Amino acid sequence: RVLAWEAPKPWEAKEAASKFLRAEVARLGFRIGEDVADMTVRLAGTDRWLMTQEATKFAAALKADGREEVTRQDMAGLVAAQQVRHGGDRLAV
Repeated sequence: RVLAWEAPKPWEAKEAASKFLRAEVARLGFRIGEDVADMTVRLAGTDRWLMTQEATKFAAALKADGREEVTRQDMAGLVAAQQVRHGGDRLAV
């Protein structure tokens, strides 16, 4: 699958990444709330390749658990490894 898009303005990058993540999670057949998507972007960054990877991780975890929606706890657990490696913000769930 090839993804092509116009890069958002720098001040719109976080919002665009969050919207992209929500669309990717939906494309995989699951749901993610706007607040959880926004926190994921805050921790993982705005890179669309990373958002695709986060969506894939969320989908795998949800499928394994038989659930349909990403929770704050899912986001904290799955994004945490990357956060620690890159010295990102601390997260309170």
